Amino acid sequence: MKNNKGFVFIETMIVTMVLITSLILIYSMFIKDTNKENRVIKYDDPAKVYQAYFLEKYLMSYNLKSKMDEMKEKNLLVVSVYKDYKGLFEPDTTDLEGVMQSDFEGESAFFKKVWSTYNINKIFIVDGYVSKVSSNCSNLTKYPELKIICSDKNMINYINTLDDYEECTDTLCKKRGNYFIVEFCESKNGKACTATDKQYYFASVGIKEASDEKARNYCAS
Repeated sequence: MKNNKGFVFIETMIVTMVLITSLILIYSMFIKDTNKENRVIKYDDPAKVYQAYFLEKYLMSYNLKSKMDEMKEKNLLVVSVYKDYKGLFEPDTTDLEGVMQSDFEGESAFFKKVWSTYNINKIFIVDGYVSKVSSNCSNLTKYPELKIICSDKNMINYINTLDDYEECTDTLCKKRGNYFIVEFCESKNGKACTATDKQYYFASVGIKEASDEKARNYCAS
């Protein structure tokens, strides 16, 4: 009778290798999907979207529009909003006659407290054509203001998940407005992030344009 032990051994090894390879592929796909889900959790978490919406509405009631006007006048793709940006809370004497400067100083202090309480890391107003923003990171000579965005790889990754903020008809697409984007940084326990414990969250609100400023309305992305 012919001895088939060698053949059976080789056959077993081949089947084992196929099974191992299949398991590795399945595991890789699982890890990829898990990482993607974790990323989605960090992007546009409902609580963070609400905080971004509150911030945009609150700041727009003061001088946030001046930052948008700056973008339009200087043809910028992005501007920053800082917690100590005094221009946000300086009274406009043409619209707010009689308002005490101390009131605005109080609002500035309140905004700094909100910044700290919400664990805000950065706030940007970004051009509604976000595809133009992310695709010009190598063109900093023409758009030097993009350096503050392009140096933040997490922010760029988030921007790449957003659609251009536009409305289209059968024949024409028009920019609808800008994005108000907030980057949060927290530790695992929800406190302020530390050098060794960081978790970034991103949320955005669409600031809809209107020809009549009095008719301006807002919509969350």
